[in-house]
Amino acid sequence: MRWRGKQAILATASMVLLASCTATDPTPPDIFLPPVTFSEPFTPPQVAALPASEPVLVENYAEQSAEQVGMLRLPEGEGSFPVAMLVHGGCWRDFGSPADFGPIADWLAANGVASWSVGYREIGSGGEWPNLFIDLATALKHIGSLAERYPLDTNRISVIGHSAGAAAPLLLSMEEPASEIGMEGLPEVVSAAVLDAPVLLGAFAQQDMSGLCSETSLPAVMGGLPGVVPDNYAMLDAAAEGVSVERFLIVEAVEPLPGAAVVEALRAKGAIVETISLTQKRHFDMLVPGTTDFALIAPALLRVARGE
Repeated sequence: MRWRGKQAILATASMVLLASCTATDPTPPDIFLPPVTFSEPFTPPQVAALPASEPVLVENYAEQSAEQVGMLRLPEGEGSFPVAMLVHGGCWRDFGSPADFGPIADWLAANGVASWSVGYREIGSGGEWPNLFIDLATALKHIGSLAERYPLDTNRISVIGHSAGAAAPLLLSMEEPASEIGMEGLPEVVSAAVLDAPVLLGAFAQQDMSGLCSETSLPAVMGGLPGVVPDNYAMLDAAAEGVSVERFLIVEAVEPLPGAAVVEALRAKGAIVETISLTQKRHFDMLVPGTTDFALIAPALLRVARGE
């Protein structure tokens, strides 16, 4: 799925009724946005089966597992391009893959943004604490190697995570790097997006997740429950620890937005925080250009990806 040219479309009144948000920035005037052509909700297999362009590079960023792989896609032209690291969900198990972000990666390329869509070790493939987080940090660090070979602007790196993949923007936008994860020397992340995922993982770990995931994987990923390993959860507490990013987007569909106190705490650290609530309550539609939910988040998502 690859689009050519530029096309601006206006949201209709019916679309406005499907979302509420705190975003005040205008829609980028040069945004390419495909028309809404899908109406039925998407399932994970349907998202995984959507067509996408071939990456210019598929490369392992580490050697411990085949899961430690990334797909690089580039816009047309000479660059240098802002680059978005895309991190799939899947309940911290093998329910997702880097290919889930293929349609968004093509949309980003059509809007002048490169993408690095990554896999990582999960529960069942060696992702128990702290390996999953080590992989996320290593995948980000690998962008430096990619920039030596491709026209990437390492001053405009964003991290976008969907569902369980939102652990990446939470971790990698921290003001203080987590030394136990090996985060020293990472490139700076200027913006981040959490797409329908909990912002406070400590509270989430103690919820009944049977409606979202078939098994409770988060305690294994984190090394235990918050009462046992509080420091592990603290390193992902964006409100308490502070974020270094300039822009932070939070999108809700199934997973509720954090409370106003959390949002204000993020803003107090200097970040521009946008929140969008999608009232159709569809967890996967936001990954598909051509759905109403994607059209509603696209302007804010592009601001994140461009590092604006």
